[in-house]
Amino acid sequence: MKGQSEGGEFDPYLRSRKKHKKCYGIHDGRGRIPNRVSIDQRPAVVGKRSRTGDWEIDTSIGNNHCGALVSLAKRKSRLSLIARLASKSAGGVKPAVIDWLSPLKAKVCTLTSNQGKEFTEHKSKVKNLEAKFFFAYPYA
Repeated sequence: MKGQSEGGEFDPYLRSRKKHKKCYGIHDGRGRIPNRVSIDQRPAVVGKRSRTGDWEIDTSIGNNHCGALVSLAKRKSRLSLIARLASKSAGGVKPAVIDWLSPLKAKVCTLTSNQGKEFTEHKSKVKNLEAKFFFAYPYA
């Protein structure tokens, strides 16, 4: 049986032993959400859960990445709205959120979400619902 250095038959299946070079000074801007507002700038009344109209929004992905859900929960009453999404992309989340919350437009003050890429179109949601949109810290 030939070894790895001799061009053996198992060479394509072996792990590479190359060293990883760390890149310094390179900051990649891909995947960052433009114009996001931190949860620190959210009004204090939202954290107290004393008024209605403050919503939390999140997505859940199905088994084997097949299917997705968006969940909207009121912070005070814990009323939950769940919608099935055609895709997890921002284009799939935006119409679902607007469709669910448009009839409740008068009861929507703030929306708080994680920093998922599916919430990149938050500015258009805010414009349609006349609400403020905040992003939580990552891994919080």
